Amino acid sequence: MDLNIPMTLVNWLLAFLPMVLLFTLLVFMKWPAPRAGFTSLAVAAVLAFVFFQAPLQTIGVAMAKGAWDSIGILLVVWTALLLYQVTYFADAFAAIRIGVQKISHNYLFLILMFGWIFASFLQGVAGFGAPIAIAAPILLGLGMKPLYAVVIPLIGINWATIFGTLGTAWTATLNLVTPDNLPLTLLYTSLLLIIPCLIGGLFICYLYGKWEGIKEGIWMVLLFSLIQGGGELLVSQFNAVLSTVIPSVVSLVVAIAWVAKWPSNQKASRLQETTPVLDHESIQSSQEEQEEPKLNMYEALAPYFVLSVLSLVGLGIPAVSQFLGQFNISFAFPTVTTGYDYLTTGTDAYAPLALLRHASLYLLISAIFAYYFFRSKGCYQGVEAVPQRSVKGMVKDAKGPSLSILAFLMMSQVLSHSGQNAVLALGIGMVAPPILYVFLAPWIGSIGTFMTSSTTSSNILFIPMQTSVAQTTSALSFDQMIAFQSGGSAVGNSIAPTNIILGLSTVHSDHKPTDVYRISGIYMVLTGLVVSIVSVLIHLYLPH
Repeated sequence: MDLNIPMTLVNWLLAFLPMVLLFTLLVFMKWPAPRAGFTSLAVAAVLAFVFFQAPLQTIGVAMAKGAWDSIGILLVVWTALLLYQVTYFADAFAAIRIGVQKISHNYLFLILMFGWIFASFLQGVAGFGAPIAIAAPILLGLGMKPLYAVVIPLIGINWATIFGTLGTAWTATLNLVTPDNLPLTLLYTSLLLIIPCLIGGLFICYLYGKWEGIKEGIWMVLLFSLIQGGGELLVSQFNAVLSTVIPSVVSLVVAIAWVAKWPSNQKASRLQETTPVLDHESIQSSQEEQEEPKLNMYEALAPYFVLSVLSLVGLGIPAVSQFLGQFNISFAFPTVTTGYDYLTTGTDAYAPLALLRHASLYLLISAIFAYYFFRSKGCYQGVEAVPQRSVKGMVKDAKGPSLSILAFLMMSQVLSHSGQNAVLALGIGMVAPPILYVFLAPWIGSIGTFMTSSTTSSNILFIPMQTSVAQTTSALSFDQMIAFQSGGSAVGNSIAPTNIILGLSTVHSDHKPTDVYRISGIYMVLTGLVVSIVSVLIHLYLPH
């Protein structure tokens, strides 16, 4: 890729500054996310105008695109919060807690099933933040502390993000680049995705009971990692779109039909009384004071069954998905450039939003179903004005996350349209020897996901850069760079700001994003290092 922007150390540091500032304000200064987001956006815009010669039109187009990008995510935020409110007023989460204890008394198994396996299934069919928004309240209902109810699905779904949402990120990748050897590219990508799958399961066990937790859960983690990660590797060679959905469905069936019946899962975990992830006082109080719920577990989970069926039909059946995809909303944006001739091509239909196959529609239908279904079961007796209170609660809870998501995505587009992202990626390629660049390539993908809160957007931003470096460096493989970028962007999902804010809002937590980063950041660094090391081994010893 030709880049006329001067590739100096100063420009590279300036390009990196908005991301460093955002992380510093969130993690160290503990600013509220909306304030940190809009401050970082302002800094990015000033840098773009002053140092990267982006005219006001270019910055304006970038911000408008970012605002439009946010709509798809915000629709999920609002409808997920509405579903939570309707379910909360029905005391459905208490019914889920009591019901799952009849299936298994081992909380570690239950946490793995809902926070890892079920959340991964949701990522496979829905995505757009829905797995966090749905799994976190369910885990809270099981008796988990709010912080861990957010962290665990955030970690658990990473392996499923590239081929999840029925291959959205992968399809976007193939729209940008054409691998020389597609099966080999898929093989290396899915091989790297086994790493966050395995480490994610082990890390959840570690959070539950440190090394004793890993010892207790190791066989479950190995089994489900084989089904999920190994299954994705196998299925991707035939159908990348279904390579997350099929293994996650198999995992769910195996978990309920077989693993739940293991003798070790029919009794309480020996670490259950000491694990830091459970709210023991809440569980004890619930057991002592909770009246017999009006719902059984399956009735309480009915809205989520409806959501799963709608998603599978609307997104999983090609003919239906194609038909529904015809009805979309989009806007035209002009071609814009900078003083350095960094061009962003215009389009007549930018990021079409297909409302009829969007996760938010299925969440809304599920919320409406939940209200009438729970009302028919008498769950709202004594609770006045449930619809009005649910909407009011949704609006109250959505304000902060909505502003944060808007700021983050507008900033990511400003960085992209001004060429700051290109400087960041290509600057590393210019100074790093090939083997070092291979090590760093996944981290570029992770940075992209942190910036945009989307593996799809990370690949859109950085795969053209990564493959351009490969084309100008004979020692690097075009196909492998696609895999390394994709593996890194998947791992970066564990620190995606919008997912964190979405999760905290759906469990009504007072925790700040920095509290989540302290846990998920450790997982991200550990897993990122392993992905980078394996990437180097693939580069050195496997075919290009």
